[in-house]
Amino acid sequence: MSSEKPVALHIITCLNDGGAEAVLYNLIRTADEFEHRVISLMGPGKYGPILEADGFEVSCLGLRPALPSPLKLIKLISKVRRARPDVVQCWMYHADLLGGYAAWRARVGAIVWGLHHTTLDVEGTKWATRQIVRLNARFSHWLPRRIITCSKKGDEVHRGVGYSKEKMVTVHNGYDTSAFKPNIAARDTFRAEYGISDGQLLLGCVARFNPQKDHRNLILGFNDVVQARPDAHLLLIGRGMTNDNSEVTTLIRELGLTNHVTLAGPRQDIPAVMNGIDLHVLGSAFGEAFPNVLSEAMCCGTPCVATDVGDSATIVGDTGRIVPPRDPKALARAILELTPHLSDRAIHAACRDRILVNFTLEHMVAGYIRVWRESIAEVKAINE
Repeated sequence: MSSEKPVALHIITCLNDGGAEAVLYNLIRTADEFEHRVISLMGPGKYGPILEADGFEVSCLGLRPALPSPLKLIKLISKVRRARPDVVQCWMYHADLLGGYAAWRARVGAIVWGLHHTTLDVEGTKWATRQIVRLNARFSHWLPRRIITCSKKGDEVHRGVGYSKEKMVTVHNGYDTSAFKPNIAARDTFRAEYGISDGQLLLGCVARFNPQKDHRNLILGFNDVVQARPDAHLLLIGRGMTNDNSEVTTLIRELGLTNHVTLAGPRQDIPAVMNGIDLHVLGSAFGEAFPNVLSEAMCCGTPCVATDVGDSATIVGDTGRIVPPRDPKALARAILELTPHLSDRAIHAACRDRILVNFTLEHMVAGYIRVWRESIAEVKAINE
């Protein structure tokens, strides 16, 4: 692929169905001032084939997390050299370390790291990852030109563990407000699929099964909601949220919620989901940086209730409710406080307006491009 545009090479740990991967996909299909190429340290995952179908060059190293390979690191350095990038954007801790080192060895000056995590405690972060974070904190003072974090909380946490304060730049995630928008027809179709009437209270949570997401907190809180609203139904969507999940199904059965909770598994039509539900509820315990699902719901005019993790409060503002993590009673109270106001169109308009003003895809793209151009200009000035 030949182009007169500057080349941005993206090095990411993997291309699975995750938040950072989705941000990468949305960024490079929109930031057309640059030519984009992608290297996944692991496999193609969900987004590899999608990116290739869209015409982007994608290569995978096939690294295994537990089996670091010097030969594959040499191969990564070679791939970076062949790409001849003007800027290398790394995504997530492992790619920051390995991709940053490979870019440095390939004599790329404009290296930008990306941070998409907040919690660094024993519960929320693996031991090996914490060691990489410590290494990265030391290297941050000389290896990357800039460090982009997607959340204010992430900025605060990483400054606290020793990352270079001077290089940190916050660029919030942005969302395609043309894809995520209010759609009454989609709402009706989606609710009919699950047999939910228009007047019935439908809560939803789009989140993979993971301790970070704390589905137990959500289900316990929902149990209190059902006592006050017997018509309430909860839809759990995401990887691992199926009837094969014995941990979740056992809790649902013990609470007598079998007829009130549906485990829908992963779905690709998230705009339809966000239009179909009345409230999106995220009960996470830790580790969130800038939860995409909150903004996606709000783009569709759907209010949110969320725990105070990462930048959830920054996203929601005064359009919904924010409660402490691991407090199902508080979660239930917030839901019940908000539900009487769901017929007020002003609330739905305020949700969408907050995203339009603060967190559009255009805002995010402009932020990344600004950082890349500044980094390239600084390197050029040094070399001159």
